[in-house]
Amino acid sequence: MDPQERAEAEAVVVLGADPAALTALLADLTSPANEARSRAEHQFHALRGSHPDALALSLAQLLLSPAHPSAPIAAVLLRRLIAPSSQSFVYPALSPASQSSLRALLLSAASSPALHRSVSKKLSDTVAELASYLLPSNAWPDLLTFLYKSIASPASPPTLLESALNILARLASHLAAGFPNLHTLLLTALSHPSSADVRVAGLNAAISIIQSLPSAADRDQFQDLLPAMMRALAESLNCGNEGSAQEALEMMIELAGAEPRFLRRQLPDVVASMLQIAEASGLEDGTRHLAVEFVVTLAEARDRAPGMMRKLPRYVGRLFAVLMTMLLDVHDEPAWHAAMPEEEDAGETGSYVFAQECLDRLAIAVGGNTILPVAAELLPSFFSSEEWKRRHAALMTIAQIAEGSAKVMIKNLEQVVGMVLNSFQDPHPRVRWAAINAIGQLSTDLGPEVQNQLHHVVLPALASAMDDFQNPRAHAAAATLNFSENCRPDILRPYLDVIVGKLLSLLQTGNQMVQEAALTALASAADSSQEHFQKYYDVVMPYLKAILMNSTDKSNRMLRAKSMECISLVGMAVGKEKFKDDAKQVMEVLMALQGSQMEADDPITSYMLQSAQLKPDVSVTSAGPEDENAESDDEGVETITLGDKRIGIRTSLLEEKATACNMLCCYAEELSEGFFPWIDQVTTTLVPLLKFYFHEEVRKAAVSAKLAIEKNQAHGRGTSFLKQLSDYIVPALVEAMHKEPEPQICTIILESLNKSIQFPGQAAPDGIVQDQSGAFGSCIQPALEEKGRSLKNGRGERSRCSSSAGGRQGGGGETGRWRREGHGRGRPRCSSSTGGRQGGGGETGGRGRPRCSSSTGGRQGGGGETGRWRREGRRREAALLELHRRETGRWRRKAVLLELHCRLRRRLLLRCSADFFARSSLLPTPELLRGRRVRRRRSNLDSRAALYGGIDCVGELFEESHVRSIVEGIKEVIVASTNRRIERTERAKAEDYDSEEEELVREENEQEDEILDQVGDCLGTLVKTFKTHFLPFFDELSMYLTPMLGKDKTAEEKRIAICIFDDVAEHCREAAVRYYDAYFPFLLEACTNENPDVRQAAVYGIGICAEFGGSAFRSHTGESLSQLYNVIKHPNALDLENAMAYDNAVSALGKICHFHRDSIDASQVIPAWLSCLPIKNDLIEAKLVHEQLCVMLEKSETELLGQNNQYLPKIVSVFAEFDALSRRAMFEKKACKLDC
Repeated sequence: MDPQERAEAEAVVVLGADPAALTALLADLTSPANEARSRAEHQFHALRGSHPDALALSLAQLLLSPAHPSAPIAAVLLRRLIAPSSQSFVYPALSPASQSSLRALLLSAASSPALHRSVSKKLSDTVAELASYLLPSNAWPDLLTFLYKSIASPASPPTLLESALNILARLASHLAAGFPNLHTLLLTALSHPSSADVRVAGLNAAISIIQSLPSAADRDQFQDLLPAMMRALAESLNCGNEGSAQEALEMMIELAGAEPRFLRRQLPDVVASMLQIAEASGLEDGTRHLAVEFVVTLAEARDRAPGMMRKLPRYVGRLFAVLMTMLLDVHDEPAWHAAMPEEEDAGETGSYVFAQECLDRLAIAVGGNTILPVAAELLPSFFSSEEWKRRHAALMTIAQIAEGSAKVMIKNLEQVVGMVLNSFQDPHPRVRWAAINAIGQLSTDLGPEVQNQLHHVVLPALASAMDDFQNPRAHAAAATLNFSENCRPDILRPYLDVIVGKLLSLLQTGNQMVQEAALTALASAADSSQEHFQKYYDVVMPYLKAILMNSTDKSNRMLRAKSMECISLVGMAVGKEKFKDDAKQVMEVLMALQGSQMEADDPITSYMLQSAQLKPDVSVTSAGPEDENAESDDEGVETITLGDKRIGIRTSLLEEKATACNMLCCYAEELSEGFFPWIDQVTTTLVPLLKFYFHEEVRKAAVSAKLAIEKNQAHGRGTSFLKQLSDYIVPALVEAMHKEPEPQICTIILESLNKSIQFPGQAAPDGIVQDQSGAFGSCIQPALEEKGRSLKNGRGERSRCSSSAGGRQGGGGETGRWRREGHGRGRPRCSSSTGGRQGGGGETGGRGRPRCSSSTGGRQGGGGETGRWRREGRRREAALLELHRRETGRWRRKAVLLELHCRLRRRLLLRCSADFFARSSLLPTPELLRGRRVRRRRSNLDSRAALYGGIDCVGELFEESHVRSIVEGIKEVIVASTNRRIERTERAKAEDYDSEEEELVREENEQEDEILDQVGDCLGTLVKTFKTHFLPFFDELSMYLTPMLGKDKTAEEKRIAICIFDDVAEHCREAAVRYYDAYFPFLLEACTNENPDVRQAAVYGIGICAEFGGSAFRSHTGESLSQLYNVIKHPNALDLENAMAYDNAVSALGKICHFHRDSIDASQVIPAWLSCLPIKNDLIEAKLVHEQLCVMLEKSETELLGQNNQYLPKIVSVFAEFDALSRRAMFEKKACKLDC
């Protein structure tokens, strides 16, 4: 018998009338013996391919015998065969007769009164999966009849009723609209007299129905179900059925996150009930945690119910007290005192960790004005307690609420910090540790105010704490790291002698955790103090090299990696001349390591390219019938179950990947043209990471980096190579731009895209396809220069560099040279100095935004799922994103160390000889792209290291398709931004909207302004580059831009739209005249806008139109003069905030005088213009006005000189003042260069 015949014979046996063979096959599928299981899987897959009808019907037949031992796995396997989301989906391939029989068998099995609950749930899932495929085409009418009879019949057994309700819940979106008597049936189920399981199933169905309804009015019809829903929960608890109660709580959490406004009318009662559960010490921790999670989720539901929980301060206080009580669940384990890395969490319980996470989330959600008064009532009694746990809890509370309360806490900075510093002398070491931890966190969350105002008390206290030879000393070093991250060199310098001495003492201890903390703190101190650290170099470097070279044991791998990090940052601080000899020795060690067989988890690999190439360790496995909710035993793996698949991802590799990507940014920055040999390999590694949704940091790095070299450094690669880069990078950036879910990252993408399309060389005269001399050029230094300037300005300030005069600059050279920065203030960008808070609630300091740990059985992330309540219907991609949010949002309990040490790695690359690095084999040998294209890597959001520089080249690099894709992407970005603004406007109409929510909305709208600002920069660059060839695209964009000029739009939206038109008018000149009728009225109107930046943009545009508009401008002359006069003669025109608008108005007036003399009364207007000179704030405009004055003077114009040369003294005075102004500007420019 040949194999095919044998397989057919086996199929006949397995799928025959006797179920024994099929039962044996199903048993083997769950066998622990690999060989038997593998053989059974192969046979099952073969049957699925050759006999799908018989296999599906045979499995369904087993379900008719609910007591059969194979019924559970039969239900799971059948679901895989008929679930549309499964790779094993075979239902469409079945014959019509088999499909009909299968549907009938499923309903018959579901109707069985003897159905066990475990089988019932799996069968309900199977029915729901098939129904989700059939109901859209109304292909299973019998199902609706079955469900209605099962739910409505008083005779239905509880098991059948529960099963029907579960199916209804899964199909709510399909059935809610047409299901008869739905409200009555749900109310009856919620009040079932005998079965808590039925009541919970009714709760599940009610919540699913409510969420599926399209309008608030529809949902309000079910408002009276809420008391019954709460009773169902209470009855489960009262009868001791906490398992059912936890299921109910999980579903209530889902409702709170999705439809919080549904709860508003009965919010006090609902929240009070939940807090009563949370306060009940006799309940399981998991139950109490879920009740807390419900209230915290409500507080976080800002987008749907802004400010709702802030209206219940009494309940916020009760929740705060519950969380502080949970913080007492910590034990003084002897292992903790050993200060070993593996024991640093000893004594911490699930409740303790959960409480910390929730305190942080609660403070961020409700804000400092709500949370700090509550804390002020409770903290004093905790601080004064004789019980160490209460003092410890008070300090941990301060650390956890600092981020969310920062704005308010800073107003009482001395009091808060003083309260913490008093605990540095506490008799209990865990309390001292908590005090140090709090100082470290405050240094991050309240920096740089803490550093600037209280360095004289904080740094001496931390230095003294390093002498604490119990556990806290390692944490003192870590807190020093936090403090120095936001500290200016001049503040840190007086304390360096003591700090460096203490840290060197810690390096000589035999405790590895202490040594690691000391190394990281030393690295940060060097990085923060820069050249001031040269004094300590000769003493420090021998210690560091000894650790690097001698830490060869596996147990010391992290110590070795940290020593490498510290050496690098010390080298960067002192400069290459001081460091170059030691650098060679360090490089030799690294190259030896590169050539050795290092283990995959060796921390030193973070400094190598391999880590960036690490594929995420993602496993997709089949979920067995009994372990669908099982979690991995490996703490480094997160799992989630979707349908018949379990997805797991090793999150530790994600951190390594993020670190390595940031390291590559450092290499590109520091090596400059020396990095060029690795462009090919690094680019092909990093470009795909634009879509790396497992980890936000990796994605950010892919957005911001640049992979070419500086201008004229192409090393012979030529145009074809750069064309290849262009084809690879631009489409990837554009795709990432309109798919990016985070506005903050979208801003960085737009900024990088703008730099990647800049053409410092000649313009494109012959069309869109022309020479490109911009993109793919230098490494990362523009953003690093910006970072350096922000550090020079005070390490905590967020600023965008502007010229010393606050004049024109940026993206398009002369394009929008003036207007991007307003009048010199420089509107802050979304970057922040190292260690600072980020907009939108990103990770901060060493903690990040905490979410519930899985130990509680509660939710994780901003809506993650755990255990029983995971919904299998979500797409796999969404689940992976959820896993990412869950992990990256998780609170790092190494509170002040881990994230900061990652930040230090980003600045690792030493400022040494580029030639030396280029000769080294630290990076692998490059390979050519071979047809693959290049993308950019992005840098960290904090440093915003992501700009593109220039390579001059000749040839066709930038194609029309690139421009088309950019324009289409920008359209989508504008629409998305507009929609988000509309959503916030709707939120502002909510009855719970308050001042704190208004502040949060304002910050979110500022982020939208950043996005549109970058849109303006990108379009300005394209206009400057392609000039009139871009006008067909501008015609398409006008319908998106003119609405931004509406009366209901913000000043920033108007400014950006006007700036874009200004660029078109300036660079397209006569060809732009056709847009005057559409845009010029907006310019005139904007001249009276109360925002000086809008006025500046408007008057600048009037000047450009006057210069290039020719006869088309003549009809606008009178109105223009009137509006310019209003700007110039405004009583406060010369105030600092109005000065740039004034200068540009004067410049525009001069252009009218020069180009349209015949249309004005020159004898009146020109003297008025002369009386305004010289302008002193916008130096670029001042130079242009000066040149214009010279031209007019050469013509000896009567109107300018006046009768009998009466205006000549004024002209001489203007020239003298301008000369002095020019000299001052040159001096300031030189000083700025030296400073930078």
